[in-house]
Amino acid sequence: YGLDDPRVGYDAIIQAESGFTFMNGEVGSRGQPTKMPVALVDLLAAHQLKEAILLALWQRDRTGEGAHVHVSLLGAAVASLANQATGYLV
Repeated sequence: YGLDDPRVGYDAIIQAESGFTFMNGEVGSRGQPTKMPVALVDLLAAHQLKEAILLALWQRDRTGEGAHVHVSLLGAAVASLANQATGYLV
């Protein structure tokens, strides 16, 4: 949720709040939202964190300065929906 939000993030909850469970549900009016079979949001956030750490190390190597890195589960989930959003708008 972010540094300023006291809530704890759980993958299944973030999947629902970001729309993943809706997109993963069955087709038709009787389809129920369904959780992804893996902790996808955790994996997406871990990937973003890895990239942030690599960039911080690169910055330290070039400038000698450290960096603060932050990753949000909800932010990672929403960012990964860029292609879905584009498809919806087209």
